[in-house]
Amino acid sequence: MNTTLEEVELCYKAFYHPSNQFIVIAGNFSKEKVMKEINHFYEHFSFSEQKLTLIPVLNDLSVRKKREIVYYPTSLDYVGISFKIDTSSYSNQELLDLDFYLNCFYHHFFGIISPLYQQLTEEKIITSGIHCSHSMIHNYLMIQIGAYTYDEKIFQKKVLDVIQNRNDFDQKNFELDKKASIVRLILREENIMSMISPFIQNIILYHYPFLDKVEDIEKLTYQDYVSHIKKIDFSHYTITIIRNK
Repeated sequence: MNTTLEEVELCYKAFYHPSNQFIVIAGNFSKEKVMKEINHFYEHFSFSEQKLTLIPVLNDLSVRKKREIVYYPTSLDYVGISFKIDTSSYSNQELLDLDFYLNCFYHHFFGIISPLYQQLTEEKIITSGIHCSHSMIHNYLMIQIGAYTYDEKIFQKKVLDVIQNRNDFDQKNFELDKKASIVRLILREENIMSMISPFIQNIILYHYPFLDKVEDIEKLTYQDYVSHIKKIDFSHYTITIIRNK
């Protein structure tokens, strides 16, 4: 890394202060007493906030490189396809719904039940699962799909074909995913961190200061799922290949 100590200190002063902090408290307690203790605790500290001019985010869907090879000691080539999607027109609730729909999409189109996975394993193009994930960066959704593969060109082509067509929707699998998600919501109440993590994620990523509820999942429909996935513009992407030099 080329990061200097001065840059680390600058980052700390700019972002590590109470205005960027979450305090999550759970249990049987008096809200007024807890707030009084928290305020009393912070009275003993002095925080200096470093004023910075942040780099403006360009509203540009283009990607800098269409393809890049990274050399790393790996036993098998890894191919990752990253898609850049503009979500500026989505409401916070729509982004939260899209999070669920995307996980259904990954499961149905790239998971072990998908025709693509079965074909690629039978043809020995891949020997392990297809990895799918997404993250939010400002008004852009970044979707990553990748796998360790014996034939990078075939893997790329097959994934991009599935992305372009998006026809293998299955209502039965969608309803099963809804039921599984509802069960997870009910069971997570047994674990405090399982409650805190999604709550913080909702605030940071979607500006939605609430926990997901069973009712939120129940209202999601198969028709909306198909509509959300079909309207995503997957045309802006880059391919990264990790290869043993």
